[in-house]
Amino acid sequence: MKIIGLTGGSGVGKTTALHAMTALGAYPIDCDELYHRLLAEDAALRQALVERFGPTVADESGGINRLALGAIVFGDETARKDLGSVTGPFIMAAIHDEIAKGEAAGAPAVIIDAIGLIESGCAALAHRNIAVTAPMDVRHARILQRDSFLTEETAWARLRSQKNDDFYREICDYILENSGAEESRPVFQAQVQALYRDILNEGETGC
Repeated sequence: MKIIGLTGGSGVGKTTALHAMTALGAYPIDCDELYHRLLAEDAALRQALVERFGPTVADESGGINRLALGAIVFGDETARKDLGSVTGPFIMAAIHDEIAKGEAAGAPAVIIDAIGLIESGCAALAHRNIAVTAPMDVRHARILQRDSFLTEETAWARLRSQKNDDFYREICDYILENSGAEESRPVFQAQVQALYRDILNEGETGC
């Protein structure tokens, strides 16, 4: 079974790429969804976040206020690294569990979709790593549509705090450009699926 890493900044179209590969039988691990599930289910993770970032990140029900946490983390490199240090062990353990599920299900590949794939060390688990890139204005419009709690300026702040395209070009095995035009979506999906098939046909070589 192949393990494929999928990464890129917010709003580049990673979810579209993930769905294109799962349509061909890949087992998906969406690390955003995994993280949100852990926030809801893992009291130890919630407590660790409150201990590091303070009681303002907790909501009235004992959950985590993602908007309050984001306001602390985005634009603050130290806080963002601390967030990764706190959440990383929880997420990595859950990823290993999901990989085992994919293997048990007989999937030809597992796709680890993570914005912090490289920084977290998850890229080292993969046989090949793919980065998706897109123009900044397209990404900005997408995350505003997706995350209604963001303002235009907080959306820009989030994008500016993330790695630039050169970072991914230097490290990842493949780069997929996603222009964002609606009429280009089928072309992008076809490119993703062609690359996925090529990776499946490669020999078992690590990154």
